[in-house]
Amino acid sequence: MAGSAKRITRSGRRESAEAAGGASPADVVDALVYLPDLKDFAAMNGEYRRFFGGAFPARATVGAGLLAPDGLVEIMMTAVTR
Repeated sequence: MAGSAKRITRSGRRESAEAAGGASPADVVDALVYLPDLKDFAAMNGEYRRFFGGAFPARATVGAGLLAPDGLVEIMMTAVTR
């Protein structure tokens, strides 16, 4: 699963930036991560760190079922653009 989580997290970056009207990672103020299996936290956290660099927004991670039955991770982010 770790490789899949990385691939999905990376591929979702473009989609999330477009959905946020071009917001950058620096504009993100908080994130809520849903993982169906908390054993995958380390893989997700590695990609989260890579995505944000060093300025991490507030984050909560919860174990929860996802809307997509075969989903591996869902991340909801709030961005504030200037």
